[in-house]
Amino acid sequence: MPAADNGATSQPCSRGGAATYEKFDGVAERVAFKSWRERLWRLVPAGRVLEVGVGTGANMRHYPKEVMVTAVDRNRCMLERARQRARACGFSADLQVMDVHHLGFPDSSFDSVVATLVFCSVSDPVSGLRELGRVVKPGGYIYLVEHMRADVPWLGRLMDGFDWIVGHFSGERFARRTVENVRLAGLKVERVENLVPTGIVKLVVAGR
Repeated sequence: MPAADNGATSQPCSRGGAATYEKFDGVAERVAFKSWRERLWRLVPAGRVLEVGVGTGANMRHYPKEVMVTAVDRNRCMLERARQRARACGFSADLQVMDVHHLGFPDSSFDSVVATLVFCSVSDPVSGLRELGRVVKPGGYIYLVEHMRADVPWLGRLMDGFDWIVGHFSGERFARRTVENVRLAGLKVERVENLVPTGIVKLVVAGR
């Protein structure tokens, strides 16, 4: 279906940018991201699921058959690539242009919400996480795979030192304290799992 604007402020369309994004992440996808995505989606129960920050659709091949997914992203060209991928996977995609800060869905719309490697680049992560909590049903869960500030003290301090520089050039803040942000958003952290030994990447499950 055509992407709907829903009043969100979308990023400008750059087809080359979307293709470059896929090429840049290709090696990392094969080495690590793929297994992290599989691990997350094995936890997601049947029902209506919202995926936030779908990008070019890297998660689509891991969607369980029992879920009905609505997927959003603020970048129109990313969604065009995701739509192509959905057709290739035989997935009937409900893809919409939308900003995580202002999700155009009523309260308690989804059984589960998923985001993978998204909240490092959200301008106001606590606000975005609150929106996830708003649209998930009572008793439902939010499933995240995110890279964040290391648990190892010396490495965490090193990441702090480079965080602004990396953010200035790439738009990603790689030293965020995402588990703390989940709590600041009023969500209850149910599970935290380190996906790498330093804790730079974690799987987080949270509820309302």
